[in-house]
Amino acid sequence: MSVLLDSESTIGMDLYATSTPGINGRLKKIPEHFIVEEIPLDIPRSDTGIYVVLEIESRNWETNRLLKAISAQLRVSRHAIKIAGTKDRRAIKRQYISFRGDMNEISRINLNDFRIVNAFRSNKGIDLGKLWGNKFSIIVSDIEYSDQVTSDYIKNTLDELNGTFPNFFGQQRFGVLRPVTHLVGKEIIHRNWKEAVRLYVGNPVKEEDVEVYNARKFFDDSFDANQSIKLYPGKLTFETAILNQIIKSNSDYENGFSVLSKNLQMMFVHAYQSYIFNKLLSLRMKEVGDLNTLFLGDRIFPVSREQGVMEDKIITVDNYNISKIESKISEKKAVLALPIVGHSFTFSNGKPGEFEHKVIDESELPLFMNPDHREFSSTGYVRSANGFLFDLKWNVRDNHAFFDFNLTKGCYATVFLREVMKTSPANYG
Repeated sequence: MSVLLDSESTIGMDLYATSTPGINGRLKKIPEHFIVEEIPLDIPRSDTGIYVVLEIESRNWETNRLLKAISAQLRVSRHAIKIAGTKDRRAIKRQYISFRGDMNEISRINLNDFRIVNAFRSNKGIDLGKLWGNKFSIIVSDIEYSDQVTSDYIKNTLDELNGTFPNFFGQQRFGVLRPVTHLVGKEIIHRNWKEAVRLYVGNPVKEEDVEVYNARKFFDDSFDANQSIKLYPGKLTFETAILNQIIKSNSDYENGFSVLSKNLQMMFVHAYQSYIFNKLLSLRMKEVGDLNTLFLGDRIFPVSREQGVMEDKIITVDNYNISKIESKISEKKAVLALPIVGHSFTFSNGKPGEFEHKVIDESELPLFMNPDHREFSSTGYVRSANGFLFDLKWNVRDNHAFFDFNLTKGCYATVFLREVMKTSPANYG
């Protein structure tokens, strides 16, 4: 186990699970170096089904922007299109979407770097989180070590991981160049709307291009929405939309967020919850040394090859079952579950509760219920502390490392690969 870069500590990832040196290198040099394909649960087909289900392939599309573009061409609400999960932007992605409508309407969709792979009707629509997981084919490029050294480092890292890795929320959850979504989320639950707007619309970072940096800095310094909006480039569509709303509402910063879709609004709150989870996971690793040691009061999920992590079957560790569960953990048939805070969260008993109290601010818990903005409310849930690697294959040649593997839903390929690479977050794409 080793300590990592300060830049990742800002999102709660305080250490690595492995001590083998990283291969460094770069992810997503081109989108074709990061291919992800959804592994769906069963979607029964029916010629008379009420849903149109599309298997789609996109290149270099951010999920929310893609769905907005599709909904515009279908002439339906963005909320009418359902997905199982969001995907990395800089990638080749295959995923499923569904909507109620006429199959003939899909002929209207004409987007660059996009195609419909398959289309059918079903009486069962796609729902968020209702998938087994994802299949990845990834190339790490620009490796400076010899192929032999790279292979040795990868092998040693994989031996240390032994088929699992800490299930952190990855950099994409918070922003790669500008990891701020969790900071915005914290201000939202505290109802500090002006600061939330400043952090998202302003708050410049030098890694962004000069035009974007200067626009953000002007707003950060002046809070003058009328003048700032003239400086923002067209690609910053969400920031521009918020500024427009602020202008229309006579500097009502709370109202500024109302122009964003519900999914985008919740992204901020979810990011703050994710940050707290990452901090708790890091603390557990630092104080215990691993994620397999159990204490009375811990919660676990069963795990199977067929169903993955069974999040609907939470078991609490007690004096009667601890020995059996420890055996299941060692066989990779069970996994520790840690909480994601929300207004319904309750602290665990015993040692797990002590860990939780060190990270979680009890006074914030009621704030996750916002009676004025239900779209910002969240109950919380529990999440697997470890991710599981399925069907991993890898090889190295010509200063590139090639990986093929499957992950259950909610796990980040980049979080696994950060153990292998141990490089700057900017190199994860």
